[in-house]
Amino acid sequence: MYGKWYAASVRSVVAQVTYDPSQTKGNRDGGFSILANYIGVIGQPQNTKPEKIAMIAPVVMKSASSGQSDQKKLVTMQFVLPSKYTKFEEAPKPINEKVVIKEGGWRIHGVISFSGVATEAVVEEKVEKLMKSLEKDGYKVIGEYFIARYTLGIASFED
Repeated sequence: MYGKWYAASVRSVVAQVTYDPSQTKGNRDGGFSILANYIGVIGQPQNTKPEKIAMIAPVVMKSASSGQSDQKKLVTMQFVLPSKYTKFEEAPKPINEKVVIKEGGWRIHGVISFSGVATEAVVEEKVEKLMKSLEKDGYKVIGEYFIARYTLGIASFED
């Protein structure tokens, strides 16, 4: 663990896809190609303009059960869109109906930074440490955790 800090999120517009990792290449990459196609990282942009959209770091990943009796684990992957899109209506409309454009709200987050591969076991360990640390500091944790990651050479911090 490199450190812990508290950060207020900025208002953002995201492109997201939710999927069942058992039906794709896996938890980490199942939605990536769909979103990469939408912004035009892989060939022609798959949006109605068609407009290439810069890939902004980080890629956000959230896990949740589907609410069905068999409790399938669904994963939502999000690409944060450049700041020129201040409302979801301003972003190019996706051609693939699996891609949803939405606005993120303001929140305060507890953050932990680490390097390496974010396997399920590693993430669980880091989340547990962060939760204990937040509670020790007097914060009440509400909501689910999410992972915000980037890979050097793929994503840009520019927008």
